[in-house]
Amino acid sequence: GKGSLLLEAQSNWDEPAKPSQAKWTVGKEKRVTILGPVEFPIGNVGREPGVLVFKGAFKSESKITGDIAFFPMDQDPMDPKAIPSKTGKFEATRVGAR
Repeated sequence: GKGSLLLEAQSNWDEPAKPSQAKWTVGKEKRVTILGPVEFPIGNVGREPGVLVFKGAFKSESKITGDIAFFPMDQDPMDPKAIPSKTGKFEATRVGAR
C-alpha cells in the first residue's frame, strides 16, 4: 500500500516538514512493515537522509507496535546485511484508512 510519513511537524530552522511517500506491506499474523525516506537533523547545521523502517504487528484494529530502524541512503534496508545507524521501539495509532 501507500501512505506518508511526517515525523516533524515544523523545523525550528527550516521550512515546515513535508510528508514523504511511504510503502507498507502486511504479512502473516498481522505483521506489518512500513518504510519511507526521511531526513534527521544533525545539530543545527544539516540533515542526514535515509530510510526509516517500521516492523511491527497490529495489537488491535488501530494499534501497531514494534521495532524501528534508520538506514543511511547508501544502504538497502531490505538487505539482511544492512546495519541501521539508529534503532528503537515504536507504538502507533491508526487514524484513518484511505
